[in-house]
Amino acid sequence: MRIYGKVKIAFWDDDKIKGLPDAAKLLALYCLTGEHSNAIGCFRLPLGYIETDLRWDKDKAESALACLIDSGFALYDRDSAYIFMPRYLEHNPIENSRVGKMCVQLINAAMRARAIFPALWQALQPQKHRFVLNESDCWNTEWDTLYHTLSKGSTSPSSDTISHTVSHTASLTLSDTVSSISPLSPETAETSQSSTATHTEPDTVSDRVFSTVQDFAPPEPEPHPEFRNDDDGARAKPTPVAIIRAFDEAIVQVFGANLARPWPHGEDATIAAQFIAAGATLELCREVFLRHLHSHQRKGKHPIGSLAYFRSAIPDAVKDREYYNNHPPQEVSHDGNTHGAGRRPRSGHDAFTDALVEVVHERGGH
Repeated sequence: MRIYGKVKIAFWDDDKIKGLPDAAKLLALYCLTGEHSNAIGCFRLPLGYIETDLRWDKDKAESALACLIDSGFALYDRDSAYIFMPRYLEHNPIENSRVGKMCVQLINAAMRARAIFPALWQALQPQKHRFVLNESDCWNTEWDTLYHTLSKGSTSPSSDTISHTVSHTASLTLSDTVSSISPLSPETAETSQSSTATHTEPDTVSDRVFSTVQDFAPPEPEPHPEFRNDDDGARAKPTPVAIIRAFDEAIVQVFGANLARPWPHGEDATIAAQFIAAGATLELCREVFLRHLHSHQRKGKHPIGSLAYFRSAIPDAVKDREYYNNHPPQEVSHDGNTHGAGRRPRSGHDAFTDALVEVVHERGGH
């Protein structure tokens, strides 16, 4: 969260501001300087945030937001509750390459706001040099892919209204996405069309989230010997795709379907393979995902964007599990003496305590 936000004096003479009612002007200042704002002028702003922070009722918040949209000051994606100020980066350009690198995650998060992402992409074009740091280009090519996909067959995405963008987004199908990424040969067109028809209307939220994995994530690596079942019939180790699916389903479980990732991050498959090599099971990964996602949700943070966040957490959880499996906790009696696991405490307890210990040991034996 930013500590402060800048507003130029020219704000009050802006043609998009002068004619607005007072409530809309206040909301515009809130968008520029509020605690939810960020360095790219595109962030999640549900109506509930406006109502709570400005102490407005729902009607007043909706009316003020509609004024900002109609004036062209802001674009709004109601599906994701993301807002974008098209001229924000003109007045607040990305200062340097280090700031540009920090903006990568902000832009990745905004990819779910499909109604306004094309306008954000165009606003970022004059800032592309800020994404080169120490000869390393941080610009995510997935942004270009999404822009061309959403802009296919539409008019200028940076216009002041968003109705054409919304209607075009609603008409997108998975087949549009696939064809925009890699043209199909005549021999494979029929097969792809039948496959697309199967996945166009998935039955569950997890299917919707996972339906784009194979389109945008790197191909799953060939299975290594450690990924297969052992000869003695031990439980099979998970695949990278299974771990990615579990992470996307955990996001939906904690934050809801509206905040599901459009597709996995480009490094997810590689990092998931590292988790498997470290000895992680699917159940352990799911528990760690849910624990951290619930923590983010309680703190009011955005969902975690990629498996890179768990690069240390998953291996640490594997080590903790192995340690406790090899070092069962010792029992402690009322007199402070410790006893090995499975052994009964020394005598000296009252009858009730002895009976309780006996029951616990009997249940533990089963």
